[in-house]
Amino acid sequence: MSPIIRTSAIALLLAFQTMILAEDAVRWAPDLDTAKRVAAAKNQLVLIHFYADNCPPCRRLEANVFSQASFAQAVEQNYIPIKINASDQPAIAKEFGVDRWPQDVVIAPSGQVVYRMISPQDQDRYTGILAQVSAKLNPSASPAGPGAGMIAQAANTTPVTPQQVAPSQPQGSRYSSFTSNPAPQQTAPSQPTQQVAPQQPSTSRFASMGPSPSEVMPTQAPNQSQFSSNAPPQNVAPSQPPMQQFAQQQPAAAPSSPAPQPEPQQPKFAMDGYCPVTLVEQMKWQKGDPRWGAQHQGQIYLFSSQNEQQKFLANPNQYSPVMSGIDPVAYLGNGKVVPGDRRFGLTYRGTLYLFSSEESLQTFWNDPQRYSSMVQQAMASQNMRR
Repeated sequence: MSPIIRTSAIALLLAFQTMILAEDAVRWAPDLDTAKRVAAAKNQLVLIHFYADNCPPCRRLEANVFSQASFAQAVEQNYIPIKINASDQPAIAKEFGVDRWPQDVVIAPSGQVVYRMISPQDQDRYTGILAQVSAKLNPSASPAGPGAGMIAQAANTTPVTPQQVAPSQPQGSRYSSFTSNPAPQQTAPSQPTQQVAPQQPSTSRFASMGPSPSEVMPTQAPNQSQFSSNAPPQNVAPSQPPMQQFAQQQPAAAPSSPAPQPEPQQPKFAMDGYCPVTLVEQMKWQKGDPRWGAQHQGQIYLFSSQNEQQKFLANPNQYSPVMSGIDPVAYLGNGKVVPGDRRFGLTYRGTLYLFSSEESLQTFWNDPQRYSSMVQQAMASQNMRR
């Protein structure tokens, strides 16, 4: 064999061995059912990593993070990892609400979703976040990385920690099960929640009968002894009268002379039109039906069926987000009224919180007990309603 051919063969062999090592550094479970069974036996969580073949960030993770033995060791202390190719297994991706990748979903052996995140490209940050999640949700497990012992956690039989959820349809939404000892309910609305009559989706409009947004959103900053100065509210209602804004479309009489007619304004639905009752009770995102809606504290909610609508009308505070869906961290930190985003939501002690960004959610996550207490104090001092 010539030196050139021998050198090429050695190079190919080394490249192949490197590929094998990269794939074998993390011992991925063969399938999801196996991962859940092993996790149950070892009292661990399941880490589901979603990726795709045509995903450059996914390939960078394979080369720079998953190939590292130190990463594999840190993860496998507290997790049973499994990789799911979202392109090849779209049903599983849909089940867990994964519509972008690389993304990680952490579940309990029962299948309950407890956390999700876009996979960090930095190994230390990756293992640090997983360590915090494990320490919160499974305190008997071994530390898996930096900061593992930083956060205390109640017994995992009744989870009371924030549980991040995802913004699409599935069982494993960003919201996990509510605890049996929820936080005190906020003050009941001064006006009843309004039911929206069933209509055809193509012509559905909603009459605004409840309190105006100024009655729902906080009108001033929190107490100066606790929080910083006020900032102008950012959630401003349209200038049209509510009844005009959401009036039902009616066929107009033919005008004597043609005149341009303004298009009716489409109402903005809370939680992007997803059903809050299905989310809380079934832990999955399901689009609401425009035939079934209700207005509560200036927000219009849609429901997947009349049954869910009636449940909401009977107890709207159980299903609606705290502080009418504004970002509590932004409000408590600098008095800003910033609408929350369903992509950044979590539950804590039975209360649903929405945040405007991943950073804001993480700030709350780092000290949930403190922030939840501050929210209750702010709502009481400002006479705010949920």
